[in-house]
Amino acid sequence: MRGAGRLYILHITLAIVGAILLVGGTVLILGRQSFSMPTSEELSTACHDWLSAGGPAALVGLSIAALAVAAVCLGLRSVYRQVRATRRYLATQHPSAKSVAVGGVPCRLIDSEEPRAFCAGYLRPRVYLSRGAREQLGSEELRAVLAHEAHHRRRRDPLRILVAQALADSLFFIPILQRMSERYAALGELAADEAAVRAVDGRAPLASALLKFSAQPTAVVSLAPERVDHLMGDPDATHWQLPRSPLARSAVALCALGAVSLLAWHGVLDPNLQVPLLGAGACAGMMVCGPIVLAVVALLLSRHVLRRRLA
Repeated sequence: MRGAGRLYILHITLAIVGAILLVGGTVLILGRQSFSMPTSEELSTACHDWLSAGGPAALVGLSIAALAVAAVCLGLRSVYRQVRATRRYLATQHPSAKSVAVGGVPCRLIDSEEPRAFCAGYLRPRVYLSRGAREQLGSEELRAVLAHEAHHRRRRDPLRILVAQALADSLFFIPILQRMSERYAALGELAADEAAVRAVDGRAPLASALLKFSAQPTAVVSLAPERVDHLMGDPDATHWQLPRSPLARSAVALCALGAVSLLAWHGVLDPNLQVPLLGAGACAGMMVCGPIVLAVVALLLSRHVLRRRLA
């Protein structure tokens, strides 16, 4: 498989398929629920037939519903963590509020002696460049670096990576998405390197700039072996195959979700959770445990007040 664009499309397609199956199964399961209050005879029948008629199916339905809730929560948490990490990093850089055109590329300047350049922002990505980069890089090296970051800005790579990682974290039961998310980020760097090479008509300026970036003690630039191979002109640097084990486990998960949704659609699987019965059981439990809990709380409060008075 070649190209970050194709990998990103495949990543999004698999995530959409998994999300549709999960949402479809959840909607079908919720549509099978009955929220009307049962009679005593219905309660007795439901209790008698729970294991033989609806117990296993109800457990499957409950599992699918819990999986959908977990997916939503994990996706929101992933987005929150990524956005928070980006904001914290930008806060430590203290970028200027105004954009300055450097080599025809709008940049936010960073007052740092270390050479730094990166693209950040989701809806409106911006290129950030440090004072040290302007002073230590040659004109061709600076052009290559700015072309690299401008490519990230045009393609909105920060937003793409945010979406890809959030989908991978949310749909954790499709493990191939995590590998594809990581690989897309790597291929995105190679695509930006290609744009930089085309801008300066050569590989040497970008390679020299990367060496200067990576030589810093707090460098964030990664000289991965495949980036080195790519800069040396290796045509196989962008070639990648989907790993078999995560791909097989992802296929099993998608087939399982599809099978549950199909069985529920045709009525073979009746995942009725017996919500009124569960509510009646919870109500009975509250009637029994409620007075006990209140008595314990009153006893603890009275002991606390007595100790304060004695003190």
